[in-house]
Amino acid sequence: MNHNTKEKYKRLPGKSGFIILYSSKLWMGSDHLLLVHSVAGVEKYNRFYYRDIQSIITSKTITGKIWNVIIGVLLGIFLLLATTTQSGWSGFNTVMAAGFFLWLTIHLWRGPTCNTFLQTAIHTKKLSSLNRTKNTKKSMDRLKIVIEKTQGKLSPEVFKENVLKQPMDSGLRGTTAVYTPAKREPRHETGKIHALLFALLIIDAFFIIPTFFLTHVSFTIFSTIISLAVIITVIIALVKQAGSTIPGAIQKMTWTSMVFICISLILGYGFSLTMAFENMEVAYNQWELFKRVSKISPLDNTFMMGLHIYSLCGSFLIGIPGLVLLKHYWRNKRRASIE
Repeated sequence: MNHNTKEKYKRLPGKSGFIILYSSKLWMGSDHLLLVHSVAGVEKYNRFYYRDIQSIITSKTITGKIWNVIIGVLLGIFLLLATTTQSGWSGFNTVMAAGFFLWLTIHLWRGPTCNTFLQTAIHTKKLSSLNRTKNTKKSMDRLKIVIEKTQGKLSPEVFKENVLKQPMDSGLRGTTAVYTPAKREPRHETGKIHALLFALLIIDAFFIIPTFFLTHVSFTIFSTIISLAVIITVIIALVKQAGSTIPGAIQKMTWTSMVFICISLILGYGFSLTMAFENMEVAYNQWELFKRVSKISPLDNTFMMGLHIYSLCGSFLIGIPGLVLLKHYWRNKRRASIE
């Protein structure tokens, strides 16, 4: 919005997006609400006249809690690394830990997450900027005043008789409800990211098998890449499944994957520390230490053998049942669509 346009509007609390790539903001005009979407500097506008707004619905989500757990785990990992490493790596891990601590502090300060939808007689629109209950409440208090001024105040008796008993798309005119429902319909999720997660776990398990008999730095590099992909995928899957149609069994398997990965990271870090102490001459040369560790066979090291067996069993026991559960989920969805 240009400077002159801003003078005609009042900005509502709340904002969503990622730096300059994408953003969503709400502005209050004299007779309408303006939703501004910006993608790489290109803006798109949606106007909602106060007289046409039927309801604004907000419901809490657990997305914020999931991110708090994820950021907290990453903070703990880098704190552990910062206190146990030396030289330049200690400084790097300290900076990373400070960054995650700041991120977690801001995340907690912003408060619980939520989804907010605005409904008119024509359609329902998600208000992406109202994604925190703190900002949503402030915006709702301000919107309630101007909407009631335009449409008139709705008494509790009329609200119960004419609004709560009607479906959300009944097309009521001249009545506005701003409230928080006890429960909202779950969001549809295909489960493709979950399929990728479980498939990566199985691929990782198959790749572990030859390392019992063959040792080479390329095996270790590939295993590290797969592990990083699994970590990224499980985080995305946890965020996507929150408040979605993904069955509870699959959601539990995803959380089990997260726990499995965290334990693997802790065990792997413990093994790396052990190797560093046993090879002090290359302890400060990460690449040389990496190559030396890659040459160790699980058959010659009890710790590595236990780590390999844990990773092998965990990957298979989570990946295979996860894909089976997804197959049943997709099959039931197809049957429901046919019927």
